[in-house]
Amino acid sequence: MLIMNCVKCGHEIMEGAAFCPYCGEKVAGGTPGESGPIYQASVKGKLKSGKLSVYRDRTEFATSSVQKTIYNYSALVAVRKKLGVGTVLGLGLDHIEFITEDGGSESCPVSRKDVHEAFLRIQEAIQPYLAQRKRRLMEQGVRYSLVSSTGLTGSGVLNISDDRAELRVKSGQNKAVDFQDVKSVSAAAGSLEFLLVDGSTKSFGVDKELLGEVLAFVKQAVEPYVSARKEALLAQGIYFSSFSSYGAEAGTLNIFADRAEFTARSGRTEAVLFSGVRAARLFTETLELALTNGTAKSFGVERDMQSAVLSFVEEAIRPYVLRRTEGFHDSFGIDERLEVNEERGVFHVLRQGGNEITEECPLDSIVRCERVERGAPKSALGLLAGAAKAVGVQDKLRAPDADDVISCVGVDLTIQEVQGPWTETVRFGDFALGISRTNKKYDQYLAEADRFMDYLSRRCPACELVVPPPPEPKAEPEEAPGVPVTLPAAAGREPPAAPVAERDEFGLVKYIEGVSRFIDSCSTPMTIAIQGSLGTGRSGFMRLLSEHLGERISLFWLHSGQLSRARSDESFALQVENQLRSQLGVASEAAKGRMRQAAKGLGSILISAATGGNSDGQDLMEAMFGSGEEKTHEALSGVFSQLVHTRPDGRRGKVVVFLDELDRLAPAKAVDMLEALRSFFDCEGCVLAAAIDFALFQRGVRERPGAEPDEEKEKALFDEIFQMSFRVPASGYDVGNYVRGKLEQMGIPADGGEELDFYTALIRRSVGVDPKSMDRLFNSFLLLKNMADKELFEDRVQRLMLFALLCMQTRYQTAYDHLKRIRDQVTPALLSGLCGRDSEVAAHSGLGGVELEKFLGFAQVFHDIINTDHTADISQAECAVFARVLEFSSITSK
Repeated sequence: MLIMNCVKCGHEIMEGAAFCPYCGEKVAGGTPGESGPIYQASVKGKLKSGKLSVYRDRTEFATSSVQKTIYNYSALVAVRKKLGVGTVLGLGLDHIEFITEDGGSESCPVSRKDVHEAFLRIQEAIQPYLAQRKRRLMEQGVRYSLVSSTGLTGSGVLNISDDRAELRVKSGQNKAVDFQDVKSVSAAAGSLEFLLVDGSTKSFGVDKELLGEVLAFVKQAVEPYVSARKEALLAQGIYFSSFSSYGAEAGTLNIFADRAEFTARSGRTEAVLFSGVRAARLFTETLELALTNGTAKSFGVERDMQSAVLSFVEEAIRPYVLRRTEGFHDSFGIDERLEVNEERGVFHVLRQGGNEITEECPLDSIVRCERVERGAPKSALGLLAGAAKAVGVQDKLRAPDADDVISCVGVDLTIQEVQGPWTETVRFGDFALGISRTNKKYDQYLAEADRFMDYLSRRCPACELVVPPPPEPKAEPEEAPGVPVTLPAAAGREPPAAPVAERDEFGLVKYIEGVSRFIDSCSTPMTIAIQGSLGTGRSGFMRLLSEHLGERISLFWLHSGQLSRARSDESFALQVENQLRSQLGVASEAAKGRMRQAAKGLGSILISAATGGNSDGQDLMEAMFGSGEEKTHEALSGVFSQLVHTRPDGRRGKVVVFLDELDRLAPAKAVDMLEALRSFFDCEGCVLAAAIDFALFQRGVRERPGAEPDEEKEKALFDEIFQMSFRVPASGYDVGNYVRGKLEQMGIPADGGEELDFYTALIRRSVGVDPKSMDRLFNSFLLLKNMADKELFEDRVQRLMLFALLCMQTRYQTAYDHLKRIRDQVTPALLSGLCGRDSEVAAHSGLGGVELEKFLGFAQVFHDIINTDHTADISQAECAVFARVLEFSSITSK
């Protein structure tokens, strides 16, 4: 082939070319035969007709002798056949698309009968140009040049070199990725996807035929930069570096040998030392670190390194975890536990059901131990009195003397260190609302304190032991002659309440009666799921249901919270035994023996399910019965069934078992417990009702080892365990009626209208309609009422502001804390924009997505309360009132 040179730019030009592929200059000379068409075809369409001519250097489409469109090959990247395009446009034509180096494309119409041959002729003609372009790009360091796109727009030409990828589009808005900025590269959905060091991503479309080859090249090109970055990070002691998020902030998470350190883009740093981490896990693409102080920190981690990061962190915290947990065989206390490692001579204290672990201290550093009983605060006594008044029994029950009600039983330890002595309080029994010394639980907590002091007397004889004298008994008041005396309620039972129908403050009685009738008439064994996500009032519904069932049915309550407080299956079995004895009326020694067997066995099953043990192994069965006799779940269920059918009072009605608070357990443990309980209570006369939502159940099944998501199988297992399912109708709760009743009890006039609507809206947009949450909210409101100036609660706006702040404390703690921190800088402008998405409070709320939307809805109601004159902006006077109420509300904040 003859090679010529362009007279304008000097580049080599192939024989027969009419235009230079570099500068576009028309080539001089050339014979007519050399520049004649190599293929021609007529084009006939409904809206466009003409003549197609294919040359060696160009393609022409002429609609007349003077009107033609020329498609030069000099700057071509690719040519494509596009079938059906003309038909869609109503032209009856197909197209051939020419794609140029600048990212542009042009279409030439072709009749259907000619499109394939025309395409082959054009492909043949452009090959020398494409080959020459490839040589030119290789000289420039470009290894791949292909048609690409970003998203739905931005089609162009992607050039990939040894050190970068650049997409050139006709608009000139080119997009480039330097490989030195790339953390990783992957292929997804027909695209080449780059994850950059700043946390952003860039994707470029690549034909599937080339995607694998291009990906392999880019990975090889990126590897030196990735390796160099890893070496630089290791030189700083950083083993992993991931784009991350902490709350609402974005930044970088660096994993060191001894800590995880998050640096926000603002420069703020948050570090978590591995010495203070109890456990690590991955949850919804975040690394969750549970700390020894009972809190948790969660950081986002890039998907491709999550498993490696988790393995590294688990290995890093292992020495600390083992040191905190191994060898602590002696344990004292119930609500809070003091554990001793005799071999090393140290102790620590577990709080929050084991979630918080204190630092270790030498046993020999305890120089004084005093048993303590602290009186209940006046606010707690006031709440107890208010509760008695609420149910109308304040005159019927003899309230315990204030000096006889205590808030805790435990020990005060004086610990001597080099810096000086300090005191650690361990609450073996902790009672937020107080407990009377006449309560049988009081003796259990007292015994734990005495047991620990006996241990210290043997282990640390030099330690001073202090036991306060017992309180002097109060003289019993003389009874008025002729007046009948109502005895206190039996230990462990609540005072009698009004019938459910008379206390139907939520409008649920029709649902309760329906489920109650079903339990009365259903065949047994029966398992019922009481569904409803957390905050919909499942527990409250079950309590009302149990009251409505009344005395005609034996009721038995199990709470997963009991498991977290039980130190062993023995202590839990004791709780189960007491309930069984009460509900089944066990009297004879033989029946008591069977009852103890069933209680101990049930306790073992539940503890085993909650802790991940093997609930049906030989050793466990021997521990249940103490006889070494091998037993199965079926045999254990038979023992319980015999108890149900041999009650001494002759009752043969159903026994209903309520299982509550499963959401306190890990989801997989909750499912294990459900299966174990279903096996145990699978006997005639027994109904098991469990408060659990299918979403929690589904998550528990998927968290089991080796499980794969399979919704059909998950539904089948749910239906296998539960024969009937009932969803608590949270949306139908009559919250207004409940709020009206609570306000009346507090002496606050709210006979309907706007104020009642405000209370109801605040509740629905914060804590939700869960009865427990609403009760806690109004308990705090009552406490503040008893402490506030009369003027505050008499003012409608101020008491609404206070209630709104309590809702914010409970549901949106981070946003409330920010307001409290800046209470001296709160301005009308800040309050005017309270419900705005870009407001300062929203920015510091730590919320995003759906949760942020919920907060903004709550903030809108709050704004309407503050804006009493309903003008466009909050006034300075309204701002001053808000600041005063905010200051007062902090009394109940955490």
